[in-house]
Amino acid sequence: MDPVTGIGLAAAVVQLVQFSIDAASTCQEIYQQGSTTDHADAHFTAGHLERLTTSLQQSLHNTGTQSAALSREEKDLLELGRKCEECAKKLQRELSKLQAQPRASALEVARKAARSIWKKGAIVKIQEQLESYRKLLETSLLYRLSQRFDAQSLCTNEHFAQLDQSLQHVINCLASSQTSLSTLVKQESEQTRQHIDAKVAGLKQFHIDEHQYQDVIKSLFYPDISARQEQIAREFDGIKDSYKWIFDEPSTTQGGSDNQAKKPPEQPQWDNFPEWLRSGSKVYWINGKAGSGKSTLMNYICQHPRKEELLKQWSADRRLLTPTFFFWNAGVPQQKTVDGLLRSLIYQILTQRRELIACFKQDELLHAWNEERLLSALFTLLTQTQVPVAICVFIDGLDEFDGRYIGVVETIKSISSQNHVKICLSSRPLLDFERAFAGMPSLKLQDLTFDSIREYANVQLSDLVQGRVHYSKQDKEKARRLLDHIVRRAEGVFLWAVIAIRNVRDGLQDMAHLHELDLIIEGLPTGVENLYMHMLNRIKPAYRREAVRFLQIILYHSESFGELRDLDLYRLYFIDIQRVFEDLPLGYHRVDTSALGGACHALKTRLLSHTLGLLDVTPTESIHPMYSGENYDQILHNKVRIHHRSVKEFLLHNIAAKSFVAAAGSTEQYLCLCVTRGIVAHLFHLIQDGGGTDFDFFLFILSSAFEQVTKVERLAGAA
Repeated sequence: MDPVTGIGLAAAVVQLVQFSIDAASTCQEIYQQGSTTDHADAHFTAGHLERLTTSLQQSLHNTGTQSAALSREEKDLLELGRKCEECAKKLQRELSKLQAQPRASALEVARKAARSIWKKGAIVKIQEQLESYRKLLETSLLYRLSQRFDAQSLCTNEHFAQLDQSLQHVINCLASSQTSLSTLVKQESEQTRQHIDAKVAGLKQFHIDEHQYQDVIKSLFYPDISARQEQIAREFDGIKDSYKWIFDEPSTTQGGSDNQAKKPPEQPQWDNFPEWLRSGSKVYWINGKAGSGKSTLMNYICQHPRKEELLKQWSADRRLLTPTFFFWNAGVPQQKTVDGLLRSLIYQILTQRRELIACFKQDELLHAWNEERLLSALFTLLTQTQVPVAICVFIDGLDEFDGRYIGVVETIKSISSQNHVKICLSSRPLLDFERAFAGMPSLKLQDLTFDSIREYANVQLSDLVQGRVHYSKQDKEKARRLLDHIVRRAEGVFLWAVIAIRNVRDGLQDMAHLHELDLIIEGLPTGVENLYMHMLNRIKPAYRREAVRFLQIILYHSESFGELRDLDLYRLYFIDIQRVFEDLPLGYHRVDTSALGGACHALKTRLLSHTLGLLDVTPTESIHPMYSGENYDQILHNKVRIHHRSVKEFLLHNIAAKSFVAAAGSTEQYLCLCVTRGIVAHLFHLIQDGGGTDFDFFLFILSSAFEQVTKVERLAGAA
């Protein structure tokens, strides 16, 4: 074996042994710190160990074929090299088992930690083997090799300067009888340790940032943070597909159809929405009458993949973020205030790009949130330069904001004035908004829903029309004209069309003649408020008191309760069975679990038939564990809600509606007592059905009962 090859092999063995010892020490540090996040450092260690092992394998391969002519020292070196290679592979396997992948699940991280403890003994054995190899090298083998290859002569060889710097360092050390492994690979070790220290420092900072991230996210979150948008998606399923035109060019579609004969005489003008997504700035304002379908359109835009495609042309190389917020006046305070808007936007920006948490100082007060701190935090995210982002915010129902509109308008303007930030928002065309967004890109929705309403009507009625096998060709033509009649009378107000179509569906199911259905449509007044009054007047006299009672209970409940403002059908059942007649005591009889579902089905039918669509009963995915077993019907958790915000406004503020309710309705004291008795009946049911084991839920219901009793006493003048 020539001297350069021999010392090259020795150098490879020395590097592998020394680095393997360092790698094993890194494992020990991980165990002692007890932090699974430090296991990511094992990734670098294992990778470098693999490279050194491969280098040694190559050296062994180059010298192994000459084994017959090797000296004793050279043979010892080869044998030690093979043992080191085997030992390094074992260590490499153990290191790979310690590596928790980025974004690993909590279960995976736990498994890694458990495996670390279990394998600690194996690492210790490897360390002991490596120490024995180090001692062998330092005490005799390297000295003998130095003498064998005459390291001093190599230093003066004319080709010495052409050798690798690390190999030159090893030869110089051997020539001066320095056999300490740490000295021989000093440069390599320092570079490796510096890299490891940098990685550990980075991992510690990541751990700090992750802790702060979880802390801040938890402080921003509120249970109804996305409830309104989810409710819209659930309630208006079937309407959303009627809005495909929003992503078309206005000059070619003008609302989505080529059927010009059925269009209004004047083509509506609207600013190019796809173009605004591609290259626009500041604000795009979608405005429309009450009930024209603004929220449904906004949800459609937010969910559609075309939105992302167009916005990516605007964001270019920046990371695109698209937070949303749907104002809802009937919701919890955070759903109708600037506080809730800012919380939601910050929450979504951080969850979409969690590395942005590094924009905040660790000691910043980020938990005692108020509007000023929230606004400051949002602007920190909007103006930061560490992560290049482009943010398009979607805000629905600005008119449902609870407060002075000028305040929320100023907030929106200040947000949209930032670089690489723009906002698409919707509202009714109130004067404050007309002034604020004048001259900005916009559209008037009621002018553009002509074909959307036609498509929706066709989807909702085609199955019933096609099912009339006795219909002649002329009858089917009349049915088509019936759709035209609905579209024309709706005047772009989707909500009016939805209610009209319900009436037509009911008529078709009752086998009404087509001319009778046409008379039904003709008899419906234009405008949603006129339509609501028409619906009230159509309630049968025998049902009127009961219908108004249902409406009053839902209105009262939505105003009086926080978390439970949306009334479950089963809770309405307990209120319904507790009638209040003067001083009649609370009458409670046990309701079997199996009977509760049937009773709720009957209540749903009665409620819908009595209120003629002013109230809705909608399914929900949120089911309390107490009522989620096999014995419970899913209908128990259907939510009873006012059909639309405009219905609530109509009942509370329209003079004719208030007069109607006053004539057939009840006092606030009566409603409060009714709800209180229902809560108490619900408590009895929970106790007898074993529900009392959920102490938190039971306590919440009990505190609600006490609050209502106090209110009854105050209203009765007994408090």
